[in-house]
Amino acid sequence: MLTSSLITALCSLLLVNAQANPQLETARIKAEFAASYLVPDLLASFDPVGYLTVTYGSNAVAPGSPLTVAETQPQPTVAITAANSSVTLPSLMTLAMVDPGAIGSVSTPGPTRHWLVNGVTIGANGALSIPASEAAITAYGAPLPPATDSAHRYAILLYNQPASFAPQGDLATAGQPITQFDLNAYVQSSGLGPVVAGWYFTCSQNSSAVAPTSTVPVNTATLLGGASGSASSTASSSGSSTSSRPNAAVSSFALTPLTVFGSIAAAFFGIVVA
Repeated sequence: MLTSSLITALCSLLLVNAQANPQLETARIKAEFAASYLVPDLLASFDPVGYLTVTYGSNAVAPGSPLTVAETQPQPTVAITAANSSVTLPSLMTLAMVDPGAIGSVSTPGPTRHWLVNGVTIGANGALSIPASEAAITAYGAPLPPATDSAHRYAILLYNQPASFAPQGDLATAGQPITQFDLNAYVQSSGLGPVVAGWYFTCSQNSSAVAPTSTVPVNTATLLGGASGSASSTASSSGSSTSSRPNAAVSSFALTPLTVFGSIAAAFFGIVVA
């Protein structure tokens, strides 16, 4: 069995390898969104054209990692990498961080909005230039899931923000609180474009809770066969949706990103995860 320190080291190795193979990493995050039921719980579809590197403090965090409430207090830094050289990333984007809840839950009217900021641009080395919190529609707010809940999923989504983008109502004004909202309705009414890239982590205040898991491990050996669809210059529109998913009890059975990392470790490093 891998210890937590070995898992951390493995995560670091995987992040380094991802930088060397952005098409594989883009395909992997697409598969992980499906495996964690972010598709369809949060998005009707997810076809990223790049991947995000998210850093909390000084640590780049592998997608799907379990984080504590304390670890997520500072606003993270985010960078984007295109899946391949044929992808042209948008010059202007909207960033949203939302919590659709634990696997098996249904958020009504939609996920909890923890961060929403327009006018995001790309700086040196793909680092996102995110307007100051005073200009954010909702300034970054760290997770605080109910203590009795299973681990919640927190997704960071980067949308294409076209020139025709026109947010409506309160969401046109900075300083809105953390609250539930209809993500799909916001995307549609404001004229946002498709999701360009996404990333997620899990968080729980329940020490006995485990991170949500997929029912089918992600096998990176098969990902590149379908990666060309993920690496196109456009991505499908997305929004809130509900469909078949494991119930809340199922979400307590399995998971950390260990299952996913085991497949990746075997593919790249010949490591067997017990």
